[in-house]
Amino acid sequence: MVKVKISSLSKLDLLKYKNLALDRTDWLLDGSGNLIGKNTSLEKLTNGLAINEEEVYIKNVIKETAICKTIVLKTKDEKKLPYFRAGQYITLTKIIDGKFITRPYTITSSLDDALKGEYRITVERVENGIMSTYLVEEAEVGEKFTISGPFGNFYYTKLRDNSNVIGLASGRGITPFFAMVKALEAHDEDFKLNLLYNCRREEDIIFKKELLRLADELDNFNLKIILSDEEREEYLNGFITAELIKDLGISEFSIFACGYEGFLKYLNKELEQFKLPRKFIRYEEYLPKCNIKKVKKYSMTVRVGTAIKKSECYNNKTILESLEDAKIYVPSRCHTGKCGLCKTKLINGKVKVVNDKRNKVDEEENFIHPCCTYPMSDIEIRIK
Repeated sequence: MVKVKISSLSKLDLLKYKNLALDRTDWLLDGSGNLIGKNTSLEKLTNGLAINEEEVYIKNVIKETAICKTIVLKTKDEKKLPYFRAGQYITLTKIIDGKFITRPYTITSSLDDALKGEYRITVERVENGIMSTYLVEEAEVGEKFTISGPFGNFYYTKLRDNSNVIGLASGRGITPFFAMVKALEAHDEDFKLNLLYNCRREEDIIFKKELLRLADELDNFNLKIILSDEEREEYLNGFITAELIKDLGISEFSIFACGYEGFLKYLNKELEQFKLPRKFIRYEEYLPKCNIKKVKKYSMTVRVGTAIKKSECYNNKTILESLEDAKIYVPSRCHTGKCGLCKTKLINGKVKVVNDKRNKVDEEENFIHPCCTYPMSDIEIRIK
């Protein structure tokens, strides 16, 4: 367990905070259009708090299953990486086939690893997943990537969650729970995790050896693996059900669920039986699939500053995907419509938002999140 020493504020620190008010007064009197004045105490403080992007390289690639690999990312000279909570994720950015591709992946390493300048992500190859396919099939040791700082709220919080957590996972949805178990092992987290993990076959179980070891060694981690397409004595057979959750014998608990879209929709009905307050059910965010039967092509006009670029977009692709195809870079992070980093102004055209997380002001001002928005006509947008 890593001990972190927190020192008290010194007189010099207090003086820095006192100077913030003086800097703000000078800025107001100056009438500058800048949000924060240059070389002020406020600017220096906010720059120090900001989590900047980091350049990392692949240290190692570990095969987990036939279509899943763990990618070990390392900073140059073992520079420390930002602290994170077990269950959070980072984004990777890479130019692939001339396109700027950014995708989020859960951190599956421990805090100790981060302090040594190392993150691990575990990636499964998925249909039409440009970055995931590249990482599983082509990425090599020594290759460089740009990563963001950690983000996301799929983690345990003592003030919000019950100390008994029931984790429900399917397929690659195991990744945030694996990080939680590693945090329990290192005593970085303090709760009991009862994990139900659904896979199709034994060969599809990600982290099988480690999960079984940790379940045997830790008192605060209970594991049940359920196979849907295969019967084996050492595992349960079928699907995660309300009855299976009741069989755990826990009267009060929080639910954490992560997995494929169909799995999470299925769980909605199963969990209705428990009538839990909403704060005790936490779903990892996902983007619903677009079930378009007739594909249509539209024109897309993109304005960036004074530049104008025309391209094409399709009703079965998010606008962000069409921007990537056009080799137009848009900062993005969560890819579920939640973070708002890719927020873009819709000037003309009709769109469909499938996971609308916009606030009222953005909606009224016609801002969209391209990562979860599909075109329904020719469109014209302005990238901030």
